[in-house]
Amino acid sequence: MTMKKSRLLAPRVLLVCLVTLAWAMPANALVMAYIREGLYAHLSAKPNGALQLAIGCHVPETRAPASFYRAILDSPQLVSKYAAVRNVTLPFDSVTPEVRRAALLAVFERDWVDQAGWHHVVLYDDPQLKETLWTLCEWLTGNGMNWHMVEDANRLRTTQLSAGQHILIPRGVLLPEYQQLTERQPVQPEPVPEPEVLSPLALDEPAGRPVQISTDELEFGEDEDGEYAEYRLKKGEALYSDVIIRFTDFKEHADVIYASKQLVERSKIADPRAIKAGTPIRIPVDMLADQFKPITTVARRQYEQSVAAAERVREELRREALGRDLDGIVIVLDSGHGSADPGRQDKRAGLYEDEIAYDIMCRAKRILDAGATDNEHTR
Repeated sequence: MTMKKSRLLAPRVLLVCLVTLAWAMPANALVMAYIREGLYAHLSAKPNGALQLAIGCHVPETRAPASFYRAILDSPQLVSKYAAVRNVTLPFDSVTPEVRRAALLAVFERDWVDQAGWHHVVLYDDPQLKETLWTLCEWLTGNGMNWHMVEDANRLRTTQLSAGQHILIPRGVLLPEYQQLTERQPVQPEPVPEPEVLSPLALDEPAGRPVQISTDELEFGEDEDGEYAEYRLKKGEALYSDVIIRFTDFKEHADVIYASKQLVERSKIADPRAIKAGTPIRIPVDMLADQFKPITTVARRQYEQSVAAAERVREELRREALGRDLDGIVIVLDSGHGSADPGRQDKRAGLYEDEIAYDIMCRAKRILDAGATDNEHTR
């Protein structure tokens, strides 16, 4: 068995672990990192060289196994299964989000999290032990298919990762448990090169008639392909997160990829992986979310009216405290989705979006019913 010493364990601690914790060490494990008392992260390689994580457990003598596993497992069935077991290796996905986060930070000791997202420093690029964008996205975003977004955010020209390379997984695609900031700071921060800025000539106003400048940094115009909104990329921004996710309603991976291709073509961008600061990005008006469309459009006016109406209702409720007496008020609850459109699935919970939304709606109805004085008005 090939074994690499964990960077987080002192040599004597590692030696003790090798002698006393062999029970939980997978045959192909290459790195073992201490998480906390009784918990260890095991990093190993699949047959294709890609990384995989597991959690080694060694229940302290002072702890009852059931109590120990109850604190680290999401599933009551698994807690019962291991209630009499002191030494075991658990799949990475079986432990709580807190343990998964701690395991990743233990194995990748140079990673940190700030407002921008999770900063990952590549440690392994050997053919027999290699990191991939797919694996990183599986761990940190819950879906390996998000590697396209990470690739775009980092403007990578290749998916091959090299030791020491810095990769940012944007906050917007991280699972909630990985968004919490860390006290850890980057080790020997690498200087960020200044992106090339286009010449003044290249930044001249595009042909077309400007319509208006919005407070959302969009300039509206029209060219041979129709009306558009133009946004100029700033330093450190990416097409998918700072333009598509921000200004449109496209959120699903396939939709974002489609939108990216449309914007690249419309903006006549030669290399989408090397977009420079200052580059004008043209977004077809019909792709914009309603709140970003020109104020002259019906969709934008309806959006503004709905926002104003909602604020009026909130103000009336605050002023008259109608939440305590619903007499005369008709409330319509619609959970959305359902039937042929169940929405997205949370694989860990085993639930679809329509099931969760319906449950929330039922809870809201019970709260409203409790404040109603006339059952005829609650339906």
